[in-house]
Amino acid sequence: ERYETYEEMDKYPEIHLALDIISTEIFVFDALTNSPFLINTNGKIAEVTMHKLIKQFTDKLKLKETLPFAVRQSLKFGDSFYFVVKTKEGTMAGLRRIDNKDIDFIEYDEVGIEPLNYYISKKKIDEAQMGSYLQFLKFQNLETASKQKMSAVAAKAGDEFYIIPKNLMIRFMNRGQNSKFFPFGESYLESIFPYWKKVSLLEDSLIIYRIVRAPERRVFYIDVGKAPAKIAEKVVSQTKDEIKRRRTAASQENQEMGIASSFNPLSMQEDYFFAQRADGRGSRVETLPGASNLGEIADVNYFYKKLIAGMRIPSSYFNAENPPTWNDGKVGSALAEEARFGKWLTEIREQFLWDFKTLFLDFLKERGVVLSPDDLDMRWKESINVAENQELEKMVQRQSVFTGFPMEQFSPQYLQKKILGWSEEEIQENMTSLIKWQKFKDNNNLV
Repeated sequence: ERYETYEEMDKYPEIHLALDIISTEIFVFDALTNSPFLINTNGKIAEVTMHKLIKQFTDKLKLKETLPFAVRQSLKFGDSFYFVVKTKEGTMAGLRRIDNKDIDFIEYDEVGIEPLNYYISKKKIDEAQMGSYLQFLKFQNLETASKQKMSAVAAKAGDEFYIIPKNLMIRFMNRGQNSKFFPFGESYLESIFPYWKKVSLLEDSLIIYRIVRAPERRVFYIDVGKAPAKIAEKVVSQTKDEIKRRRTAASQENQEMGIASSFNPLSMQEDYFFAQRADGRGSRVETLPGASNLGEIADVNYFYKKLIAGMRIPSSYFNAENPPTWNDGKVGSALAEEARFGKWLTEIREQFLWDFKTLFLDFLKERGVVLSPDDLDMRWKESINVAENQELEKMVQRQSVFTGFPMEQFSPQYLQKKILGWSEEEIQENMTSLIKWQKFKDNNNLV
């Protein structure tokens, strides 16, 4: 049920865009190796050789296409599972995604920290047709869990399951052990669900209200004289039916009738004629105006702003006062927001590093290169824009403090060293540049 709700939330434009923004900005791929990793082996492997190996690893697993989608799915559903496909010779062939709904349960170690095995119903795989994506698991030589094993692991001891060991599964799990749905991950959309629901309901109610109240209505006052109540009701009913009928020429079969009439609700657009007494009595028609407060959407905007804030995307990407617009957000107060956004993306990335480190060590072993985990320093490549924004934010803050000091009490060189953090060489370089710039202005009569 939660997965179906998340699918529905993903159809909302702002949420769909937020997931796309995160999935496209979270990884940065190196132009040389086409890889999102920074590798250091402390001299164990030559740099040129390592670049070649990491490029082969990235291309083999198609990480440029896989990683953004995997992170998007894990943020959307809480988890994203990828099976490490092996060839008949036992070498790594690539990654294949397994639908979250097909993972029946997960076995953890005794302390509940590390997953040991993943279980999929044997029936699902055995009955998978060639057109089903699960059919590839038939050829991966998976072991079947014994009934004794299943009795110890789960209550479904009567069913048969295939075991997928953790070394054959890459898992993207959002929030890890902090997930309230542990051992499964927690969706990024979980916290904004209440606001999405309110905004959706309010938007639907606005549409219904506009359809019902926006058109003008006509009020017909029918003169019934001093007729009794029952007769007056009959006169009003007959007049209503008469007004809503359209007169047309009779068909050839009914020429003797001359005129034919039929019910037509659109006849409200026609002209009407009523008799009126000499004393001014008689029927009349008045227009009842449509709703005049159709522009009042303050309640929708209130919850819409909360929805945008809950997605943790910088406001420079969304203009909450108007329909969402794209903005590069590289000026003003957006710098601090984007720096925090970059740190949050780093936190998400770090959750997925360990499995890839283990997988890369196996990949190296297949090629005759044996390294221990301590010999391999593997990190995600940091976004250049994030690093630049963080540096710019620091410079802006320091400059603000620098200009606040009275220059008659402090020398510029002292403040440059203490506040701006410049070295003696940088201070001297700045002074030399200022002298050259002043000479250039004097020679060219610049103000």
